[in-house]
Amino acid sequence: MASLPSVRLLPARGPHRTRLGGDPELPPATPWPRAGHTPLSFVAQLDLSEMAPYDAEGILPADGLLSFFYDAIHQPWGFDPAHRDSATVLFTPGDAEVETRQAPSDLPANGRFSPVPLRPQADWTFVPWESAIADSLGMTRRTFIDEKPVIRRSFYWVRHEDLLARAWDRSWLVLQCA
Repeated sequence: MASLPSVRLLPARGPHRTRLGGDPELPPATPWPRAGHTPLSFVAQLDLSEMAPYDAEGILPADGLLSFFYDAIHQPWGFDPAHRDSATVLFTPGDAEVETRQAPSDLPANGRFSPVPLRPQADWTFVPWESAIADSLGMTRRTFIDEKPVIRRSFYWVRHEDLLARAWDRSWLVLQCA
């Protein structure tokens, strides 16, 4: 299979719970994630009720919030097991009481991001150009690479069995440069 259904997040107008940056909505008793003594930056929040219509496999929870945090100050790449605490994904059930939380005062300004509301859209994810599947289909690097430069991307990885088990604490962040 050369492609799979996926969800693309696009900039939106107006308020949306799904967003990059800003302030997260967290349960009052949930502590702000840290790597040791360093507070992690709030990167994104997904409102799973907005994602549900696009979840072709039906493997995500139908509602709730996924909140993504990362050590944007030190920016570890995620390849070293020592980087394990540099990123966190928190799940908040849809029926949980939440409050908008401001970043801790010890998080530097360059670790805080302005909010960008996002909206989901159905899309397709293609196999990586360097994979054996792409080779067997006769696809080349040129088939997959848009010639616009990409500086850096973040990927939060979760194994399929961990996704099904809702084991968000087993997710892993990896940075990629191209």
